This record gives sequence, C-alpha cells and structure tokens, in this order.
Amino acid sequence: MSIRLGEAADLPKIRHLLRSSRSYLNAGLEDLPNLLNNAITVVGEDKGGELWGFLAFQIESRPATLPARAATRVSLRGAAVVQTLFGGPRLPRLINALLKEIPQQDQPLQLFALPAHSWLGSALQQSGFREVDQIRFYVRTQRELPILPGPAQLRPVQEADLDPLALLDSETFDPLWHMGRADLLQLCFTARVQVAEIEGQLVGYTATAVYVESDHPFTRSEAQIVRIAVHPSRQGQGIGRQLLVDSIVYAHSQAIYQIQLNTQESNKTSQRLYESFQFRAQGKNVPVLILNLPGGGDLGSVTGD
Repeated sequence: MSIRLGEAADLPKIRHLLRSSRSYLNAGLEDLPNLLNNAITVVGEDKGGELWGFLAFQIESRPATLPARAATRVSLRGAAVVQTLFGGPRLPRLINALLKEIPQQDQPLQLFALPAHSWLGSALQQSGFREVDQIRFYVRTQRELPILPGPAQLRPVQEADLDPLALLDSETFDPLWHMGRADLLQLCFTARVQVAEIEGQLVGYTATAVYVESDHPFTRSEAQIVRIAVHPSRQGQGIGRQLLVDSIVYAHSQAIYQIQLNTQESNKTSQRLYESFQFRAQGKNVPVLILNLPGGGDLGSVTGD
C-alpha cells in the first residue's frame, strides 16, 4: 500500500471513500474540488488502485490582526479510512506522510483539529497531537423571553466596523480562535451580526445564525449563537448578558425556540452566563487537539507542547 499526494483525478474515489468509510469532512461534498486545490491532501492507495485513506489539512490565510507571536493555523478539513479488522495504524501513517508534505514556512504553524469521532482523535494523538481543551455544547428550548436592559447601544454591523471588530476579536480571544476581517465578512453573509457600542466605541459583538430546514411539521428549525465577544476592558459590565439576550429575542422573533451555542470547557465564566439563561449542556464534549510545527521547515522539532 502506498501513500501519495491527492490529485484532481482522485475526486470520485474520495467521494466514495467519504460515503462508505469512517469519515470526517469539515466542508460539503460539493467543496471537495476546491479542497483538493487549496489544501494539503494525501491519499492511501492499494495495489489495485483503490483508495483506503484520505486526509486534508489547509493552511489558513493569516489575518493582519493575528498577533505576530502567534502561529499560523492549519485546520483539519477532511479524513477517511477504510475500516478493516487487521488494518493496522493506517490513519497515523497518513498523518505522518502529510506532515512531510507541509511546505517550509517562515513562521511557526499550529495544526488544529476538533475530532468528533474517537477513531480520529486517537489517531491524531498517536501522531503527536495533544489535547489543549474541549468544546462543550449547550441548547436552550425555553419559550420564556428574558428581558434585560444593558449599558450598550446595539445595532447591525456595518462594513466600516470590520477592521475595528477584527482588532477587538484579537484582543478578546486566544489566537487559536481569532477571527480576522475576512472571517468576519464571511460571518456577515451567514449570520445576523450585531455590534455593541458605548459612547461611540465598539465594545463587543454577537453573531446569530438561523437554520430553517423546511416547512414540514416534523422538522425543527433552530438558531445558533456563533459568536459572542466583549472586549476584556469591558467585561463584567453586563454587555455579554445584553448581547446574549438580544440573540435570544431575535431567535424568538423568528418563531425559533431551540437555540444552540458552544464554548470551551475551560471557560467557566461563559458557562455560568449561559446556564443562568437556561442553556443546558448536551452531548459529549469534543476535544481540541493541536500540533505545533516550528518555522523554517524544521519538522525535526515537531511538538505538541
């Protein structure tokens, strides 16, 4: 069995592998051609030309607001492996092969994965990834509408807000979770983004996405609070609560009462906030795994620290 770089000609076989095997895909199947063009992709192939594995990581564009000391993020976009009784450590072999294909970079890289499946998380950890946190998921289904005034003025986001919001975001979140201007612009196309102002200064923002599956009576529409950010200098003043209530009110105005969000297991302050508004934890936590690569292309110093 061989491992090689993925090619455009592999697309039909990769699609079949994703549908028929253990798989993870952080994209739609329709996005696979773009993924093959832009991500670092390796495939495992048997002697008959059939694919037994697929793995893709993508080096993300580096936001101008990302701190200079921070590594450029490289995100897991897809993985699949044929399940066999005596297949051996196939996925770790793909991971190790892909690491050798990452091009030399002047700045350090941080490979990042949120493996919802134990088979994927186990293989990543066998290859040197380490768990740095977990993602906890919450849902709110109560129809009672909270009413809470706040200190900020809330309004829809404007294009002129994107640069200062990206700076606010970099000062609020760890670099691993930072959203730059391009990320925020994309968010504006998929969610309702509200900004919070005090005396003309941006102090926070929230993004709430609404998903309406269909008009069938047995399907459930839901909302997801994708992002809540309050500048560190303004935290503890009730702005986060105000933004959270605004998102709940918006979802209810769309006749949607199932509202989801997530946060890091380590973020106890946010957990207390969400739980005070009847959000309840659901499902299993998802591990946050990283692998650090130094700059200069020296893979001999790969570390999970």
